[in-house]
Amino acid sequence: MKKNKEEKIVQMKEISRFTLDTKDKWVRAYYNNSAYRQDFIDCRRIAVLLFDKIVENEESLKEEAYNDAQVIVNSLWNSFIVTYMKCFTNSDYRGHIDYSKVHKLLKSDDLLKVHEHITELRHDHVAHSLDSKHSTLEVYGAVFVDAFDNRNVEYRITSDGIRTHLPSKNIVKEYIKMSELFIEYFTKTTEKVARKLHEQMEPIHLKLLFPDRTFNKDMVPRKPLTDEDLKDIFFE
Repeated sequence: MKKNKEEKIVQMKEISRFTLDTKDKWVRAYYNNSAYRQDFIDCRRIAVLLFDKIVENEESLKEEAYNDAQVIVNSLWNSFIVTYMKCFTNSDYRGHIDYSKVHKLLKSDDLLKVHEHITELRHDHVAHSLDSKHSTLEVYGAVFVDAFDNRNVEYRITSDGIRTHLPSKNIVKEYIKMSELFIEYFTKTTEKVARKLHEQMEPIHLKLLFPDRTFNKDMVPRKPLTDEDLKDIFFE
């Protein structure tokens, strides 16, 4: 019984690979868009882990003493901020997302405010210590008295260390939502650029795969490719 066209199974194998020149505008566009997409995928993963840790350690996060749960949550939070802001920071290594696009992509003023807060955190708290809005350090004097001789008094200067104001569950939910919006957008743009690149690269692929063939000025094979030509590329 003949199979329907929809049921046809095609397997493909890689038979060649070569590096594309990142000076080409389409190659560069693919590079940037796919890098943004991967960064936001990482952001979502980090934010989900951050949310889970906050839920698991709600009581520990309220404690005065800096404990392991607070260290883990703070580390994940810093990791999210750094990874997120990579996409918006100027770099000679790769492009950055223009601020004018952010409002369009996030689709709401509330999420835009979260974006601006992340930007502030990155510049003023994570990368530099420019203010005390996001963390506190209390220094105080303590008086100690000998339990057996109250004339024996000691004065000590001490501190509980720097306490960072950690994010709430609700704000982390916004982080996840924002990451998903960016992933959706850059998945689409990466696919569009890939299609454009494919149109440009296909003639080059043909010449590499079939060096004995002659091609006209439009890089179209003068002789149509046969099943024999393709037997090592496609197999059912």
